[in-house]
Amino acid sequence: MLNASAALAILGGGGGGFGAGPTISSLAAFKNYQKDQVKAREAFMDQQTVQNEIDYFKRNAPKLNTIEDLLDNQRVLRFVLSSFGLEGDADKPGKIKAILKSDPDDVNSYANRLNDKRFGEFAKFMNATKLGATNLHISSNQNELTDKYLANEFEKDMGRKSPYLRDAIFFLREVNKATSTYDVLGCAKRPKWTQH
Repeated sequence: MLNASAALAILGGGGGGFGAGPTISSLAAFKNYQKDQVKAREAFMDQQTVQNEIDYFKRNAPKLNTIEDLLDNQRVLRFVLSSFGLEGDADKPGKIKAILKSDPDDVNSYANRLNDKRFGEFAKFMNATKLGATNLHISSNQNELTDKYLANEFEKDMGRKSPYLRDAIFFLREVNKATSTYDVLGCAKRPKWTQH
């Protein structure tokens, strides 16, 4: 595993903040995070607002049967989209509907033609052309989305504390999946983050 200095250097971080943002350096913030990653994640997960979102999602997802049901419940939709790092598109129902109506197995479908591969992953996971929103009824799918939601929201939270910190944590998470040099380079090209 790469150390904090290497991860931040690859991503262009390591210096101080920018604008009126945080005052601690990205490297110092990352080193602080690395001291006890588990504690940092547990502290984030234990926040009441985070638990409220998870509880709401798990209570309400099984009530949704159609694409329209999902689009009508903005809170569940935002949770699901955040699981894929796409929460910035929650206010674009036409786009989300078109993605959900895309055939996830067709490389020429709308979701798979978009520049960001996360849209295709979202369409494939939901498989809404066959299942509507009923894929959200399955507890193992709910657990997978919850884990992904927690990872994305935690990284967003860390990014609010110091510039480049979110990028470094994302990079280190993704680089563990890399099987080639090209995969490693792909990890350094982070997705376009949305600020919320």
